[in-house]
Amino acid sequence: MEAKNDFWKRFDELRGDKTLQDVCDNTGILIGTIKRLRADARFPSLADADKIAKYLNTTIDYLLNGETDQFTPLEREFIGKFRDSPRNIKTLIEQVVGSTININN
Repeated sequence: MEAKNDFWKRFDELRGDKTLQDVCDNTGILIGTIKRLRADARFPSLADADKIAKYLNTTIDYLLNGETDQFTPLEREFIGKFRDSPRNIKTLIEQVVGSTININN
């Protein structure tokens, strides 16, 4: 049960000033679902955990286990913005990164 409570503690830390409603509005998860899971000290489904992790710019591993990743907060923010970008912006970024990698190789 402690691991499940730790999940929700990390969730609260990462959401900061964002309300539960903000999280729900941006993930499509019903607020009642989150409140029920928290009250029962249960994990969300894998699909919902993935939505939460993406919205909070983290990983499911971090939410579940507290394992930190190698990314700085700025890098995590960039990843979140990249994921939310339109396809043409993603393509441009991929081209820039690809050309940089090819030049350095």
